[in-house]
Amino acid sequence: MIRLFIFIFTCLFAVSLSAQKDTAFIYTFGGDQDEQGRDIELTADSGFIMVGATSSFGNGNSDIYLVKVDSNIKYQWSRAIGHFHLEFGHAVKQTKDGGYVICGYSNSKGTGSYDGYLVRTDDTGAVVWEKYFGGFDWDKFYDVELTPDGGFMLVGETNSFGAGDADAWIVKTDSLGNLEWEKFLGGKKKDIAHALISTKDGNYAFCGENASKNDTTKGDAWLVKFDGTGKVVFDVTHEKVQYDYCKGLTETKNNGFALIGTSFSWNYPKSDIYLVKFDKNGVFNWDYNHGLIFPPNVANDVGNDVKEYPNENLLIIGTSILGNEGKNFYTGMVSPTGDYITAPSYGLKDDDIGERCLIHPIK
Repeated sequence: MIRLFIFIFTCLFAVSLSAQKDTAFIYTFGGDQDEQGRDIELTADSGFIMVGATSSFGNGNSDIYLVKVDSNIKYQWSRAIGHFHLEFGHAVKQTKDGGYVICGYSNSKGTGSYDGYLVRTDDTGAVVWEKYFGGFDWDKFYDVELTPDGGFMLVGETNSFGAGDADAWIVKTDSLGNLEWEKFLGGKKKDIAHALISTKDGNYAFCGENASKNDTTKGDAWLVKFDGTGKVVFDVTHEKVQYDYCKGLTETKNNGFALIGTSFSWNYPKSDIYLVKFDKNGVFNWDYNHGLIFPPNVANDVGNDVKEYPNENLLIIGTSILGNEGKNFYTGMVSPTGDYITAPSYGLKDDDIGERCLIHPIK
């Protein structure tokens, strides 16, 4: 059984900016089956909204699980959203009216094996409308941002359209979830957009993996910046020697970009947490591999999210797997130049997975 222990334990890493010592809080939510967490966001009332998937509640094999807690992490309400097969929630944002928008994927309705799934709820999590996007193959949304016109910008992967096995998929909708336009980026191989942010200059950027630009690897760290019409500002990769990809992205104080993911290029066939820095123009600055201090080729380490502190240090979140042991929730503090400051990990005998993090002052 995996409870929403993964959700909060991995997503919520509340940090006091005034105290000398960082503090991690652990809370669990869920039923008697598996729950998984994928995203956490602050809400207007200083609480938190979390999204993922549940097998304990709802109508199908897996439903989107939406959980609201107050500023003290006290449970307020939860919703299981879905139909008779599988729905999975990957990202959530609070809308201006106090409701929520969720993106993910579904194979209960729509036209394909999986379809991109966009859900709008009210402030209690009740569904207002739901939309399906895609073709006859696998199509999934992984992240969503609000747009200035009240609509939504989404990224993910499509196997129904584009040029290759999978292409990065950008979708723009209006405030009611109606498609306005979509773009496909990639080549003949697997190219996926994993995380999306709004940039300080009013544009957007996503990170992911690109296997089409470099024929000598199975995938490279990928960063794309684009405007509100889908026009690409820059499209860059950083090439290594094995399979590398990025799943988390933040814009830094100097308008550059820090990406986090996983690399097999240093300790193949094992993996390392992979941190990559680009400047504001998409020019590569540096990259580092990070992991727990174990003998070479013993531990698998995976990076999932990164956030920048006011002092420009980087908080990284991920997972470490040592041999045949369970997965541990992994945190790291990294300097602005990529050097380790600290790297604690947490977990019990079973799996504890780090997906998303917040830097939030404790009152």
